[in-house]
Amino acid sequence: REFFDMAANCYLKPSESRKLRKSNRVIVIVFGFLIVVINNIPIVNLFGPIIAITLMVHLFFKLNTQKLAES
Repeated sequence: REFFDMAANCYLKPSESRKLRKSNRVIVIVFGFLIVVINNIPIVNLFGPIIAITLMVHLFFKLNTQKLAES
C-alpha cells in the first residue's frame, strides 16, 4: 500500500489516490504480496525497493488510464 501511495501521490491528490487504491484494493494487495515475496529472496532483496516502486508505478498508470477511459 505504501509503495502505491508513494507512486500515486506524485500525480494525484492524496484523496484521489486513496479512492483509486480503495476501488482497486484486490490488485494492490496482490502486487503488495508479490513485493513481499520478492523481498524474501536472497540477493534479489537488495533490489527489492527498486522493483517494488517500479511495479507500483506501472500499476498506478494502468489503473489511472482505465479510470480515465471509464469516465
